[in-house]
Amino acid sequence: MHTPTLVLHARRDEIVPFEAGKHMAASIANAEFVQLDSRNHVLLADEPAWAQFKEAVLEFTGRPPSNRAEDPLLASLSARERQILAAVVAGQSNSQIGTTLFVSEKTVRNSLTRIFEKLGVHTRTQAAVMARDLGLTLTPTEQLRTGVSVQSRNASLPSASSKPSDPRVLSAKRRLPP
Repeated sequence: MHTPTLVLHARRDEIVPFEAGKHMAASIANAEFVQLDSRNHVLLADEPAWAQFKEAVLEFTGRPPSNRAEDPLLASLSARERQILAAVVAGQSNSQIGTTLFVSEKTVRNSLTRIFEKLGVHTRTQAAVMARDLGLTLTPTEQLRTGVSVQSRNASLPSASSKPSDPRVLSAKRRLPP
């Protein structure tokens, strides 16, 4: 029986010696061993080894690795701000966003002000275009919470002359919960 196996181990792991990880990988037929540059037994998302870990797991599972890091402007947004921005990209009004996220319209308006400041834009359209250009994506959890699934970078966004009823305006699709 052949079972694909990936063993990842931090080089300076303070819990389990590095040699133990190498030994484990060597004892499993055809196991792939990846050395991570970290001292943490459990990796933290903000350390450089995390990106290496993600890429190794994605490659091992046959999923395409991410080709680029998230843009710093998008990374500066909180999860809630990303949800609101995705809803703006989807063409939702402040009222609709508030209803979907269970917050007041005023909270949405205040959040948009912070989002605009962080992105350096002045309008919803500018924010939506920037989100598309920077490759905004939502995690599956964020998609479920907002009911919005952000499409690929090539999805169409509203132009300055587009009307909200124009189907080309939507670059994200509204999904209803199951």
